[in-house]
Amino acid sequence: MMMESSFEQGLDKTDVLDKMEILSENHPNLMSAMGMEKYRAFMYGDGLKSIPDLQEKISKNGFTNAKYSIGTFNDEKGREETSLFISLDFASNKIIYECDTETTELGFYDFYQVKHMYVMGEGGVTVDLTEELESGSKILLCAHPRFTTLGLSAKTKNIYVPDFVKYADRTYSRERLDVPLVLHEIGHLKHLATEPERFDINARVATNLVSLLHIKRSDLEKNIRENSMGFLKPLSDMIDKYAPAIIESEKVASAWACRWMEKKKEQGAVFWEQPYEDYWQQLETALATYKMLFAVEPKKLHDDFFPKSEDAPWIY
Repeated sequence: MMMESSFEQGLDKTDVLDKMEILSENHPNLMSAMGMEKYRAFMYGDGLKSIPDLQEKISKNGFTNAKYSIGTFNDEKGREETSLFISLDFASNKIIYECDTETTELGFYDFYQVKHMYVMGEGGVTVDLTEELESGSKILLCAHPRFTTLGLSAKTKNIYVPDFVKYADRTYSRERLDVPLVLHEIGHLKHLATEPERFDINARVATNLVSLLHIKRSDLEKNIRENSMGFLKPLSDMIDKYAPAIIESEKVASAWACRWMEKKKEQGAVFWEQPYEDYWQQLETALATYKMLFAVEPKKLHDDFFPKSEDAPWIY
């Protein structure tokens, strides 16, 4: 039986979480997950020189410590397909993104559309996280050092993922970041599919509030109280009105991510082995970010999550 995570304690959402299914299949190794032909294309494919335009883009903005290959193979329907493979090694897992070779420009940044996101754990056991996505949803990657967004768009239902190393550096995070935070965003996606009415009501307000995450609630209240900034009172009232639902949705997403990790562990598929921290610490750090904004007196929360630090890492 799976252990209940701290995110579920006091959260009256068991029925909702039970509807948020875990769909990804466990494979004994990467070759089994990819299929023989694709695996050979991944292992023995061409280098970036085979697509000069792509090579130039990656030379300017590549993923930290990544390995790249370009492989051509026949897909499940026998059609020829060419993919860019981006391999990233982390302390207790490995991620191989299979992407389109052409990037998509959104705003100021180029994104790689992920066809499959393979995660390799202990002993080579592998899952494809795209099997967890809702119909029409995509994972989009961006390696640009100024792209510091990790999140789900409730409008497009796409998940946007940065270079985790650059992201941690720019957001002053002392935690290492990888698979658990992607699972958290997939948790949001599944929650959206399960309780769409909650997102319809709160999406615009939540977006506006999340854009203020660099502000501490305690500073906001101090300005209202001591600096005669009464015009900020409506913002304070809006936070009080919507923050509980937003924090609840964060807990639901993290609770699902924990359920995923624990269920996989029960099945013998271990994707996290680290002696000094647990996967849920990344998720607690993210939740603490919201509480720093939404709590009037966040000092105790700050000390609980960051006992050795004066600065909270801003992760969302």
